[in-house]
Parts: sequence; structure tokens; C-alpha cells
Amino acid sequence: MPSRSESFKLMIGGNPSSTTSNMEGCPRTYVTKQFEGERQGLFLRYLQEDEAAQAMDEAYLGVWGAHQSGLKLHFRIKRMGYYWPTMVKDCLDYAKRCQACQFYANYIHQPPRPLRPTVAYWPFEAWGLDVVGPLPKSSGGRVANFIKNNLIFQYGVPRYIITDNGRPFYNTLVDQLCTKIDFKQHNSSMYKAPANGLTKAFNKTLCNLLKKVVAKSKKDWHEKIGEALWVYRTTYRTPTQASPYSLAYGVEAVLPLE
Repeated sequence: MPSRSESFKLMIGGNPSSTTSNMEGCPRTYVTKQFEGERQGLFLRYLQEDEAAQAMDEAYLGVWGAHQSGLKLHFRIKRMGYYWPTMVKDCLDYAKRCQACQFYANYIHQPPRPLRPTVAYWPFEAWGLDVVGPLPKSSGGRVANFIKNNLIFQYGVPRYIITDNGRPFYNTLVDQLCTKIDFKQHNSSMYKAPANGLTKAFNKTLCNLLKKVVAKSKKDWHEKIGEALWVYRTTYRTPTQASPYSLAYGVEAVLPLE
């Protein structure tokens, strides 16, 4: 039976010739709980079949899962430090078996287009805002308080915000806030809705996440917003090759599976 140090040397690329004799007679399950080497120099824990099933359940159906796609499920589990040989296939098959995802997921008609990123001179320089409906009418005072308490007081004064021409945003109270704190408000043209398209696309994603996690009565959607936002912020996004949380703070969030 080889020593632990000899096994570790083999895993990190050591010469097997010096330890071949010691490895003879070693059971095949000897390294089932060892770690798989990664190109980035990290080590991922190898999961058994039952452990892999538990990890997929927690990452997909848990409080931080919210029914992400199969590839995102794979990236999320891998980021937690776990691995097994059929990981990608198992995650894709797992997502395909979810009834809620098959019912509410978007049907992709065309491949994604190349990104056209805008230049930001500092973090949180600009914000895109929109109201999701159908909801009861929101007064200008509530919107102004939201901008002040949830954006400015937490992330600093932006250079500008982008909104549509709806009354919740285009009113005296919001104008007074912009003048008082010294930032600008840009209104998207009513003839070109995609001018604030990033915000509208995110709201669509958020609504789809909520549809998958709310109860059948649909009355608890307001209790699930925080959970859905957390899932989105900590999930690997294909266009940016990173999670929104890591882009904002420079590190990944600590999740329950860790």
C-alpha cells in the first residue's frame, strides 16, 4: 500500500516509475476520495455517485439554486470544489428532467450576438432602472426613495441613471433628487426601447426565475425576490465568463454547499 505522500506526488505529476512497485495490489477505490487536479492549480474533491446526486439536488433545488441551466449547474458545482467524470452530462440530464424548467424556460431561436460593452470609468458609475408589471401604480416618491436608499447610500453617487419615460421615473421628485445629489438622468427614447435593453432583459430573467420557485398560488413571489436575486448574482454568466458578484467585488460569494 503506497503512503499518502507517494499518492500525492503521483496526483501532481510525479514520476510513477518510482512508486509502481508500491502501487501493486492497491484496490481500485483507493483514491475515490482524493482530489482531481485542475489546470488552474486547484484541486477538486472527487464525488461518489450518491454524493454527486446530493450535490446536484442542493445546487439546483436548494435555496441558492433556482433551477439554473445544466451548464450553469456544472459551473456552480465545480466552483464549489467538486468533480466527477460524467459531471457535464449528468448536470445537463438533470436540468432536462425538471418539469418547471421545461415549462418556463426560454426557447432559443437564434445564437447569441457578440457583446458590445459600454465603458465604465468607475464601479457603479451608471444604473439602468425599470418597473416590472403588471403591478399597482408606483408613486414618484417611492422610486426616488429607492434610488436614494438602495443605490446612492449603498454604492455611492452614480454619474447617470437610465430609465424610460414612464411617470414613476419622469417626475418632479426624481428631478429634484438628481439636482440635489448632482447626477444625471437619461431617458430612453420611446421609439427605441432597446436603449435600456439590458435592464429589461434582466427583469425578464428575474421573472423567469421567480416562476420556477414560487408556490402554485403565486402569492409568495415577493418573498422569493431576494432568493432569486442572490441566485442570479452568484451564478456563472456565459457572456461575461464570470458571476455578477465576482465582477462587482473581486471574489466569489460563499455558498451553502461549501
